[in-house]
Amino acid sequence: MKKFLIAASLVCLVSSAAFAKARQDQEFILKIGMQPQATWSDDISDENTQIGISAGVEYFKYLNNIVAIGAGTTYDLPRNFKNEDDANGNISFLPLYTAVKVRMPLSGLENNYPFITARLGYAAFIEQTD
Repeated sequence: MKKFLIAASLVCLVSSAAFAKARQDQEFILKIGMQPQATWSDDISDENTQIGISAGVEYFKYLNNIVAIGAGTTYDLPRNFKNEDDANGNISFLPLYTAVKVRMPLSGLENNYPFITARLGYAAFIEQTD
């Protein structure tokens, strides 16, 4: 819960930038999310992790009314292991990526539209031991 409050606070701190009226040919997106419990595997053992929280930003510049190119990053807050006795520390990831977004504007919906996004990048693995 503490991680969620920290991530939500960060989004609130920069919300003035998110709600400012942007130019029509640009998008700045703030993201916050949750990852379900997962399994961590290595050569020694398999361990279950706790629920994770992430916060990120994306920026898109439209080349025309339909296609945009951009970049983004998401920081996954450190996730603890469920069984602290067997696995010490926590893990997190820092994905960095470029993206292409294709939207299909429909008349009468103003800023609401379906879209498809493709992302290509690299996620840095961050392991923190106690």
